[in-house]
Amino acid sequence: MTRSAAAALVLACAAVPTSRLGADAPAPQATFRTGVDLVALTVTVTDGADRHVAGLTERDFVVTDDGVPQQVSFFSSESLPLDLGIVLDTSGSMGGGRLKIVQDAACGLVRTLRPGDRGAVIEVKRGAQVPQPLTDDLRLVETAVRATKPGGDTGLYDGLFIALQQFTLARRESAEIRRQALVVLSDGADNASHLEFDRVLDLARRVGVGVYVVSPKTLPLASDTGRELAYLSRMDYSMKALVRESGGRLFASVTSPELHRVYGAIATELSHQYELGYVPTRAVSDGRYHAVSVQVPGRPGVLARTRAGYVAAASRQ
Repeated sequence: MTRSAAAALVLACAAVPTSRLGADAPAPQATFRTGVDLVALTVTVTDGADRHVAGLTERDFVVTDDGVPQQVSFFSSESLPLDLGIVLDTSGSMGGGRLKIVQDAACGLVRTLRPGDRGAVIEVKRGAQVPQPLTDDLRLVETAVRATKPGGDTGLYDGLFIALQQFTLARRESAEIRRQALVVLSDGADNASHLEFDRVLDLARRVGVGVYVVSPKTLPLASDTGRELAYLSRMDYSMKALVRESGGRLFASVTSPELHRVYGAIATELSHQYELGYVPTRAVSDGRYHAVSVQVPGRPGVLARTRAGYVAAASRQ
């Protein structure tokens, strides 16, 4: 099978449960649909000490779309139901007891979910699989995490694409506004994907899911060859770009003993976020990327973090 044919196969079966991998997957949508195109933003607000800032109201936020101020039409400071996707790199590098530590930390993250939340597990080897699609039965999520086994190469980009498509399907199946987040445990060293990173980044911009990357990778050594350094730089770029565009966060050079602390920090952030929504003042159905900015001007030193933009739905005409 050629690379282009294999990529087409991944696109066709992405985000479909293992038992339905032959079915066609629908195209992703850029925004929530509630009669009009509502651009939904999950916003994390922190102070200079990286502490989460509570007690803000919609009047505290200034939202711009391509530099044009917007009127916030949806606001919630309460924790909405969460859809959490856990992407586990279970390639051969996770042997020697490493996967057990990752599984323990991932299950600890699952246990922070509340009634009404849902979880999914995406396993990344040479081929990406979905051993557990989104479900509110969190026992099934833990069971799927524990059942993963190490071995083979790493098709991380394929796995990320499939994970993002899981959220696309979930959003299409329900009009309910839910928070959505993807937690990825990988060093980003992709060596087996059929899809290029640009396809993953484009889909992430369309879906609007916050991506958190936990990477055990250390900094390059002075003895690394130029080719190895260039490869590592590409991996660094791809993971940082994904986190920046989605409004998530990157935890780099994480040691095994730190995994529980890092997963705990992610759980805390997911429970201290604001949800904002607006209908663009200038109706857009151009299929283009639009930059978004959220600020809290009345609170000096406070940083609001959200996705960098969205891709507008294209006109059916």
